[in-house]
Amino acid sequence: MKGKIVLVKSRPRESALKIHEWTAEGGKPLNKTKVMPGVKDGFSPLYSSSLGGLQTGLTSKVKNNYKETSVEILGPVWRYLNGLEEISIQEKLEYEHNRVPGFYTNRMPKERDLPTYMSEIKWKFNDGTTFLDLNIPDQELCYYWCLSTKYIANSKKELDEYKFPNAMFYIAVDGEDSDLEKSTNKLKHRAGGKLESEVMTDENLVNIAKALNWFTGQASTALYNDISSRIEKTTHSKMRQKDNDVALFAEVADLLDTDTGRVELSAKGLLFDLAKARIITEAKGTYTWASHGIIIGYSKVEAVKFLTDPNKEDALRSMKAELAASILR
Repeated sequence: MKGKIVLVKSRPRESALKIHEWTAEGGKPLNKTKVMPGVKDGFSPLYSSSLGGLQTGLTSKVKNNYKETSVEILGPVWRYLNGLEEISIQEKLEYEHNRVPGFYTNRMPKERDLPTYMSEIKWKFNDGTTFLDLNIPDQELCYYWCLSTKYIANSKKELDEYKFPNAMFYIAVDGEDSDLEKSTNKLKHRAGGKLESEVMTDENLVNIAKALNWFTGQASTALYNDISSRIEKTTHSKMRQKDNDVALFAEVADLLDTDTGRVELSAKGLLFDLAKARIITEAKGTYTWASHGIIIGYSKVEAVKFLTDPNKEDALRSMKAELAASILR
């Protein structure tokens, strides 16, 4: 499952305010249930009397992919995995996440016990679509919990067949969308995975929005919701255009994958701030350092290269000083 993005969607529910009827362009339902943006439902593993512990979804047995891994590679803590036909999902994830055995225990702490990892974990689900990136440990834990709880249907089909009467969400399964939507969803899943990834800090999110000229001073939560909405609302017809929101976001977000890309992204964010403060002006694609009358580029690409050029550090410091002074005014 590594590298896979899983979508969890809100259960369509009727609303007196008709929010359940909201659709993206093209008529696709957005599965909205709440009026206020940014409102999320939170879940944690609950105690199960039949299990005698928390229902984490990690107690089932699976094939042991490390059966033939040498004890030297497994190490002294995990050497016991060698030769076993089956292991629990908990053991599998603890090994793959570099945890110690028992770290993801479903034991319910008693009153004077220290809390366990799984007793304190909490997952938030968006109103609409939540992207789970299974490369991120806590989101992989969430996926297995989703498969075990009555509050998440394992597919839209099982939801429609009323097999999960208490479900508030459902897992969007490949094949349940039309062929026309599949290619669109694949790209949207990738963009959504980037948005949910661990490297998507508030600072990086703001720089991406600035690089795309989507930033209007929003707080991080509002900005996240705005970009998430842009991804969700992009239809298959718009996906045919190279400048659709999903493609634009994914391209800029890919800069986070490398050191040079992160430097470039930071420069794009700085260029946005310098231009907004009129320290750098743009006319017909030409970027000029206003106070010095120096052209730093005949395109946005050239302007960004100027800001990342090690030989231009003195100029960069002066620009940043002008920016800081403009903020104080």
